[in-house]
Amino acid sequence: MVKLIIYTPPEAEERILRALANVGVGTSGNYECWAIGFDVTEQFRPTSKAQPFEGSVGALSRQTNRRLEFHVPQSKYLEYIEVVREVHPYETPAIEVIPLLYPTL
Repeated sequence: MVKLIIYTPPEAEERILRALANVGVGTSGNYECWAIGFDVTEQFRPTSKAQPFEGSVGALSRQTNRRLEFHVPQSKYLEYIEVVREVHPYETPAIEVIPLLYPTL
C-alpha cells in the first residue's frame, strides 16, 4: 500500500473525491469513500510560461487549499493519479506518493 496525497482548491475537492470513489479508491472492509482531508496553506509564484488557475504570473500567492489522503494499492496508484489529472483544475497538480509500512504485532 501507498499513501496518495493530493492538494486541491476547496471547490474541486468533491469532484476529485467522486472521481476516485468511482474507481474504487477509499474502500476498506465494509466502508467506502474513505479519505482524510484538511486545510493547508500553499505558496507559489507562477512563471511567465504558467497558465495559473489561481494567482497571477510573477506574483507570489498564498492560499488555503485542501490536502486529501488515501491508502491505495501500490500497483494502482499511477492509474489513480491519471484519474485525478483528468478532473483536477491545476495545470500541474501537486501529488505525493509515500510507501506505507505496516507493523506486525
